[in-house]
Amino acid sequence: MGKHLSTPAQRLDWAIRRAGFRSVAEFARSISAHDVTVRSHANGNRQFDMRWARRYGAALGVNPLWLLYGFGAPDAEETTTTSPETVPLVGHVGAGAEIFPPDEDQELDRVPAPWREARELAAVIVRGGSMEPEFWDGDLIFYEPPNGMSDPEELVGRTVVCRTEDGRTFVKRLLRGSKPGLWTLESHAAPPMKDVRLVWVAPIRYIKRAGP
Repeated sequence: MGKHLSTPAQRLDWAIRRAGFRSVAEFARSISAHDVTVRSHANGNRQFDMRWARRYGAALGVNPLWLLYGFGAPDAEETTTTSPETVPLVGHVGAGAEIFPPDEDQELDRVPAPWREARELAAVIVRGGSMEPEFWDGDLIFYEPPNGMSDPEELVGRTVVCRTEDGRTFVKRLLRGSKPGLWTLESHAAPPMKDVRLVWVAPIRYIKRAGP
């Protein structure tokens, strides 16, 4: 396979052809889906979610987690959602390094934990190129959900997950603000957010890079 299968679209296109379909349109008809929708997923013009990954995986005989995130091997069985070695996927990181949805208690799906007994972690997935070159489309960022307020002083200079006073959640580099209790949040592709107040800040524990 190799590095050319580094995105969900490339893995889907490969799986369609491996299954013997002569075109994406033929595959779309076989699962009673709109040709335009499946084609946009296979050429990378639109992202697809786990609901689509499971539908594609069942039809193509591939692991949905491999299809969407690049985890494991194509033919491996999907990790069950009750496995103790999975953690909740709680959102995606988009433009401006903001996490959507902002509610860290909302579980969108589950993904394999980066190590055994890592159930205390949560994950967000990067969507789009707004965080390059620090993070890339498809990267999974694992962090330790807040249990009270971590001391921001201990995390100065590091990239963290944090919640601002106005209710938004970001993946940003944490710097001191102009006064005690105020913080500056930086990212590569967005202007710095200066002198903001934080509700909580959480350390990033692991980054699973997209692709094989």
